[in-house]
Amino acid sequence: MAAPPLGAPKRRRLIDYPRRGKRGVRRWLPSFRLLLGLAFGAALVVVAILVLAYALIPVPRPNDFAISQSTTVYYSDGKTEIGRFSEVNREVIAAEEIPLDMKQAIVASEDSAFYSNSGVDPKGIARALVNNARGNAQQGASTITMQYIENYYRGTDKTYLGKVREALLAYKIERQFNKDTILSSYLNTIYFGRGAYGIQRAAQAYYGKDATELTASECALLAGIVPAPSAYDPALSPGIARERWERVLDRMVLSGGLTPAEREQQVMPETISYRLEQAYQGPNGYLMAMVHDELRTTVGISEDEIERGGLRVVTTLNADAQAATFRAVKGLVGRPEGTQVGVASVDPTSGAVLAVYGGDDYLKTPNNNATQAIVQGGALFKPFALAAAVESGTRLDQPLTDLASDAPRDPLAAGVQQVRRIDPNTGVATVSVLAATAFALDSPYTQLNAEVGGTRTRAAALAAGIPTDTFGLDDSDLNVLGTAAPRPLEIATAYATFASGGQRHTPYIVASVTSPGGKRYLAQPVADTVFTSDVASSVNYALSAAVTDGVARPAAALGRPAAAMSATNGTTSLWFAGYTPQISTAVAIFATDAEGRPAALKPFGRYDTLAGSGQPADVWLTVQAAYLRGEPTQAFVRPPERLISGAAPAA
Repeated sequence: MAAPPLGAPKRRRLIDYPRRGKRGVRRWLPSFRLLLGLAFGAALVVVAILVLAYALIPVPRPNDFAISQSTTVYYSDGKTEIGRFSEVNREVIAAEEIPLDMKQAIVASEDSAFYSNSGVDPKGIARALVNNARGNAQQGASTITMQYIENYYRGTDKTYLGKVREALLAYKIERQFNKDTILSSYLNTIYFGRGAYGIQRAAQAYYGKDATELTASECALLAGIVPAPSAYDPALSPGIARERWERVLDRMVLSGGLTPAEREQQVMPETISYRLEQAYQGPNGYLMAMVHDELRTTVGISEDEIERGGLRVVTTLNADAQAATFRAVKGLVGRPEGTQVGVASVDPTSGAVLAVYGGDDYLKTPNNNATQAIVQGGALFKPFALAAAVESGTRLDQPLTDLASDAPRDPLAAGVQQVRRIDPNTGVATVSVLAATAFALDSPYTQLNAEVGGTRTRAAALAAGIPTDTFGLDDSDLNVLGTAAPRPLEIATAYATFASGGQRHTPYIVASVTSPGGKRYLAQPVADTVFTSDVASSVNYALSAAVTDGVARPAAALGRPAAAMSATNGTTSLWFAGYTPQISTAVAIFATDAEGRPAALKPFGRYDTLAGSGQPADVWLTVQAAYLRGEPTQAFVRPPERLISGAAPAA
């Protein structure tokens, strides 16, 4: 190839390196033009990478922890809270429910340029880089948007690459959502201490109120503790908390959130004492466990949704009846150690559970005395034998042989002239079915059950609502003596069947469930007609006689029509169960030893002897009266006269 002619101009190279026409060291020193070009090229590459990364980086799915909300359980009024199920104690509220003072306080404290920046603070980044390069304590430069991303989407990543990703995502988030949405989501997400995530739970944990009610001073305190909630909590570090509070107020003045005059009027707010609540702590724990079980088994909600879904659960529990139940049990003065109490109340018209006492503390003893305890029923089974007898054609005035020498002789109401009669010719003592029921007489009822058959009595108990797997429940003629051991909720449900005129309702405790998205579950009561109205009214009539003149006299203090039965099973157990047309309640008292095995009951309180008409009746009366206060008086339907006396009523 021929050489270029002499004098021809030399062709320029794209990159003049090594430098042409230079000698020695200068030949290897890059020119300013080259350095500028390389810097410009590198900048273009970086920009291209960032643009590409920005285009490709997706807005990730929120992490499960950030969107978790606690499920809140309420009494039937939908307002009074019972407790919460939560992996994370958080309740998300709408942006408009967060006070403007709270938004201004958090912006003033955490990111004063929030409304003007694009989600990233370049000056802050530069300042942090210089600080970190000098070896000082590591410093971040996160804006509220970047903190929101850390909490809501990605989790904390302290690496430089992680911060770059975070910054790109911040730019992207700023273009997808407006500032108020980002700020509100941030306030619904962050941790405020005291186990509270989000501003709503923080307001409740620190001040016992909802976020909508927060004052400017209270908002400033909450904003000040966000960087280190455990260290800045005023209950732990009042001095530091005050410094943080004053700092936020001063910054709010600078940002225009407060005027200097308003700043001068602010007073350090008082916070409430804090105790970490556990869903299953104390007697409420039994209620929460029952609700949890029904949410899983009947409603069909997963464990994850219960713990994280932010559900609103309204129960059937009546706040007044439940408070009275707790109060009545607490009022059993002198209760010996090991003495257990189980209480259950249901609505006879629907099966809704109105009140429950399962024990003193679920965390210590998770066995629910109202739904799981095995307690001998005793005389409580006589109404089932009576129902079976009436179905078989027995009248309430029918005489039964009374072999006991200590049967009562007092006149009885409801048309029975004498409780115990002795035939002058045979010397045989008899009592009517009505009297035998009112006084819970074992001897006559053993005869009645032998005539009717233990199989029919068992069938009547099952029809009323006693489960087939009840301990000790059999077909023998002696089952009328209550050798079986039902639970208080089962007795309350079975007796409610008579109160409702023969309709058995399946008990339930969850009335409704609403998800944050508006999805709703409403309970549908389940009812089956298991007795005729004649049978149910006859049982009600006989148990009403037990209240007016028999073993359930304490129920008469209710001052309205009631039907009840008491049982005293030696030193094994005491029962009092009864109802009005509006509420059926069963109370059991029994004893266990330190290992949970059955033990002998001992008299206590104002009673020198053991009797179902003693302490159990006191509890029953308190619960029934609390629920019925202000309710209209309702009477039971009277059975046909032919079932009472065997004679048709006069025309």
